[in-house]
Amino acid sequence: MAVVTSIIDAVCERAQEEGATKVVSIDLRIGEMRDIHVSLLHKYFEFFARGTIAEGVEVTAEMVPLRYRCDRCGRLYDYDFDDGTPFCEDHPEASVTVVSGTELIIEKIGVI
Repeated sequence: MAVVTSIIDAVCERAQEEGATKVVSIDLRIGEMRDIHVSLLHKYFEFFARGTIAEGVEVTAEMVPLRYRCDRCGRLYDYDFDDGTPFCEDHPEASVTVVSGTELIIEKIGVI
């Protein structure tokens, strides 16, 4: 809920700064580590946008997979949630760096 209200506040503030009177769409990029369920996201937007210039906004969300890179060889891997341990097949002792899957980005705001 806090994530949605923060997005609505930021979007409405930016839209008003640009002279818009209505926010009609919001495109988001959401990393799967954010554990945000798109069906709930839409319901929360519908509820929390009431009475704002974003009321009735159409929200689209692109889910970004959790990926990491082996710090030794640079190979990229998709995180396996069933296994639960990020590692490089060729260098299991090497450390890894998360490269995607934690983001929460407002990509585009449609206004009138």
